[in-house]
Amino acid sequence: MGAHSNNQPYTVEQMQLAMTVIAEHAVTLTDMLMILQEQFGKHQDLCAYLGAVKCMVEVIGGIADDATGGDVAGDMRHWVYGPSFAQKGLRIAGSGR
Repeated sequence: MGAHSNNQPYTVEQMQLAMTVIAEHAVTLTDMLMILQEQFGKHQDLCAYLGAVKCMVEVIGGIADDATGGDVAGDMRHWVYGPSFAQKGLRIAGSGR
């Protein structure tokens, strides 16, 4: 795994685009892995492997998404805890807790 010596460093815009594409692909992979886990739920070993891969994809996607401002799916909390995490925080903050 080596870099071509002809490659110039990315511009900020190129890096943002690259990170966005990584995050978009990670969203798709995460969705597919979740579907596979549901489909093969009876096979505990397979589900464990799928879960581990899904976790890694979420971290990769979350890092890439966060690096570009969360334009794909949101911040790391969204990636790790799901889309309703922020809303649950708003309800608690609004209730005086």
